[in-house]
Amino acid sequence: MSASAVMDRQIVLEDLPAPYCTPEAVAARYRPEPVEVAEDEAPRLRPLRRDPLILLEADGAITTKQREAGQEILRVFTAITAAAAPRGVCGYAERLSRSTSDDLPVSLRLAYTNRYGPWRDWAGREPASRRQRRASLADLTLLVCVDGLGQDQAGLRLGMCRRSVVARLAYSLHHYCLLAGWIAPEKSAA
Repeated sequence: MSASAVMDRQIVLEDLPAPYCTPEAVAARYRPEPVEVAEDEAPRLRPLRRDPLILLEADGAITTKQREAGQEILRVFTAITAAAAPRGVCGYAERLSRSTSDDLPVSLRLAYTNRYGPWRDWAGREPASRRQRRASLADLTLLVCVDGLGQDQAGLRLGMCRRSVVARLAYSLHHYCLLAGWIAPEKSAA
């Protein structure tokens, strides 16, 4: 076919099928009807989810320094994992690199090297419970601080009672505070 034959050919709209348009009556059948709300019924809003560490501090289960330790654990863990993968995919038992590259701010690098690293090594060796030795104290602390689980949810996941979860979490955060030098070591009565 030559170029002049293609140019001579024109599209005639009458030869094409008519475009389909949905009639208004059909469209009206599928529109959702407005929902009527009783005047005395206020709209129910979901309350904001509070940080479990703040709730524990408000209950008097942990101190302000322990809450700050838990929040620093969250910041450092988020920074070193870059929040790229959920904790369910990469287990805590995998070694995280101990790089001191310049991609982290200086404050987080210092926190990681001086406080988080030694705490993680210690907490990884400590069992979460005397009866339940399959999980470490680091697992328990990360469930509450990083994953945001409450005491009951963490207890269900690890097979511990609520009181044990709170006591072991307070012990873990207390040790972090000791390593950080935020609290003075207690003198043992000899």
